[in-house]
Amino acid sequence: MKRVYTAPNSLMVDHLKLVLDSAGIDSVVEHRFLSGAVGEVPPTEAWPELWVLDDVQEAPARALIAAAAATPEHARQRTCLACGEHFAEPFDTCWKCGAPLGSLLRATDFERADAPPPRSRPLNRTTIYWLIWAAMAWAALAMLRAYTE
Repeated sequence: MKRVYTAPNSLMVDHLKLVLDSAGIDSVVEHRFLSGAVGEVPPTEAWPELWVLDDVQEAPARALIAAAAATPEHARQRTCLACGEHFAEPFDTCWKCGAPLGSLLRATDFERADAPPPRSRPLNRTTIYWLIWAAMAWAALAMLRAYTE
């Protein structure tokens, strides 16, 4: 039995176990619930570990783990120069502000001359409650002032 991977994130260890299982490599996750012992043992000793049951399959398992952990070319991130948001490489515009790739200006920085004015939004429930409370407080103060004069 050989340890082939360890990480503080049990989700990654479980994902790589599924990768190995799909390739027909028998593996087991150890220390899955040992995170409660941190403080009594060093933190890295409490991380979940992925172990291969057959020592002969260690090299293919490490190759599969390296391939699964590598970032594919299409998943590289770009940064929008206008707002600083990250987006995937195949996209030409930022999803957050609409700026084209490499532009410092957002699409929302320019308004169309023929665009209709923005519609006013109705008041939400919280605003209505605060207005009612303010009106009731004003009415109570007016009544108190009328009785004290």
